[in-house]
Amino acid sequence: MKDRLIDLIFYLLAIAALFMALKIVLAKNKPIPENEIITLTNTDTIYKEIDILTLKRDTISKYYEKKIYNYRTLPTPKRVKLFADRINRQ
Repeated sequence: MKDRLIDLIFYLLAIAALFMALKIVLAKNKPIPENEIITLTNTDTIYKEIDILTLKRDTISKYYEKKIYNYRTLPTPKRVKLFADRINRQ
């Protein structure tokens, strides 16, 4: 019984090794694709996406510029309190 189990495990390992070797051989024989030339048929959508991303970037930068300005105009005790709250939050 023990010998049959060892033989079965040996056969399964041999089959797995054959499959791995076959996979490696097939992977090496794949043809290398040539560089494809991409032609854009409609660039309007790309320009719209760029415009939307630019608008989002500007909105975010304005938001943080306002927050920085408000922080810099605060009196020192309030700035220290905000800084301490931020440190204690972590």
